[in-house]
Amino acid sequence: MYPVFINLESKLCVVVGAGNVAKRKVLRLLAYGGIVSVVGLRACPEIKLLAKESKIKLLLKKYESKDIDGASIVIAASDDRCLNKAVAKDGLSKNLLVNVVDNFALGNIYLPSIVRKNGIQIAISTSGKSPGYAKAMRIALEDFLRDEYILGLKLFAALREIGRDSVAMGEDKNVNIDGIIASGFLECLKNKEFSRALALLKLHLPGQEDVVEDVFLSVIGQ
Repeated sequence: MYPVFINLESKLCVVVGAGNVAKRKVLRLLAYGGIVSVVGLRACPEIKLLAKESKIKLLLKKYESKDIDGASIVIAASDDRCLNKAVAKDGLSKNLLVNVVDNFALGNIYLPSIVRKNGIQIAISTSGKSPGYAKAMRIALEDFLRDEYILGLKLFAALREIGRDSVAMGEDKNVNIDGIIASGFLECLKNKEFSRALALLKLHLPGQEDVVEDVFLSVIGQ
């Protein structure tokens, strides 16, 4: 499977099934800006509440193939394996992205465990072999993404943004970042050795010292 991030902002996402498993999928889709439609004969209280609050569209009915027309992604999350299989078949015949929660092989995408923290996202998949193990890895990585990584992202993002006009990071910007990281930059952020961290940035971006310092102080808040 080829890993890829998909922009679901304002895109139709259909979840077939409205129980507790479907609820988790719905909440994730909403977190990524999807327009969510849920189809099922019965719905758990949380899904009913989301519909009452107009956060999702809830169709309390028997699934029909037309329910997934126009969707960017379809998730078969009912407790009926035959229904999930039918949903997958319909979705694939319409060239849609399809995930089947109880049989990944029936669809064409997996939904990985996600580490999401202040702009950093890491997707973890075991290709459907052990979702529980993927969850354990997610928890471990959440602990790994400490404050210095978040702060480092903010700094590099700010430098990249102004770099189009001011900081000549050029085509080899990734090499520059590798060098900065290798110099102990993140360790300086972790230990709040901000003066040393700034010096390392200046060392690796010669001729841009004033701009680099302005960006650094703006992000650090000093």
